[in-house]
Amino acid sequence: MHQSFWNEIRVDYNRLSYLTCMVDRCISPLVMVSFIDNILFLCIQLYQSLNGQNNCSDVVRSVAI
Repeated sequence: MHQSFWNEIRVDYNRLSYLTCMVDRCISPLVMVSFIDNILFLCIQLYQSLNGQNNCSDVVRSVAI
């Protein structure tokens, strides 16, 4: 294989690596917010279940507030 082929492969790899880093920088805050939101929802559900509210409408009403 020629040197130009490997140079082109290296350039393509560097471009893809840069693109991956840029996408990661944009998406990582969204992933973190989603994760925190899910943990908060689980904690609220756990608290409500331990609090003794067995009626579904009470749980939904308290989470919506």
